[in-house]
Amino acid sequence: MKVGIIGMGSLGQAQERWLGADIHVTYDPAFDDEYPAGRLAECDFVIVCVPPEQVESAVKAVPYTRPALLRTTVPPGTTEKFGTRVVYCPEFITDPSTGNWRD
Repeated sequence: MKVGIIGMGSLGQAQERWLGADIHVTYDPAFDDEYPAGRLAECDFVIVCVPPEQVESAVKAVPYTRPALLRTTVPPGTTEKFGTRVVYCPEFITDPSTGNWRD
């Protein structure tokens, strides 16, 4: 399996640790200059872990042939904007400075 992650804050980093060897590419718009569209297109799916105000642009940037798992707290109805290729899994993780990332 090949997985991509967009957004490498606390949640994105936890997803990377959890999935380990299955991670094919990571991208964080705050730190990376070049968007890895080609490498994301090789993934089986992409996990989106960006702040709520960046969700729409992050999902739209995922190659359309790839499903996306949205792991950001968003208002009800957000996934309907993107059609059936986007699913939502509520994000919850304890702050790494106070808890265990396995939560």
